[in-house]
Amino acid sequence: MKTKKLLPVLSLIVTAFIVFACNNDDDLKPVISNLEVGHNDSIFAGEAIHLEFEVSDDELLAYYQVKIHPEADHKSATTIHWELDTVFTEISGLKNYTVHHHEIMVPADAKHGDYHFHLSVVDKSGNVAEEEKDLILTESNGEHEDH
Repeated sequence: MKTKKLLPVLSLIVTAFIVFACNNDDDLKPVISNLEVGHNDSIFAGEAIHLEFEVSDDELLAYYQVKIHPEADHKSATTIHWELDTVFTEISGLKNYTVHHHEIMVPADAKHGDYHFHLSVVDKSGNVAEEEKDLILTESNGEHEDH
């Protein structure tokens, strides 16, 4: 009789132990901080984009992906819309890193207007952290060229 009453309680304890034991820190996603894109969220036709952020993870990092696309309908046949989708791997195998580069070039003939920036950072376990920003692409006046 005691065994029949004890069995459900024991089953519940074992199930709870399994759930909590499997829920460890292996599924923590990377942490992105201090994201800077362009100059005050403006990017300029014919210039490189300033990109800077800090990233850290409890495990090893794998890569980050940058996507930029126009906010407006980008199916128009009369204008040239610029889009970007690229992956960077310099963070691979590291636990933390400060990204700072000017490797993304905006074409001189890119259509001016509102754009959307997506940053995804992926660690070796496949966990993903994401950040987004609204950007404005305008004509360069030569004051913002990055070196």
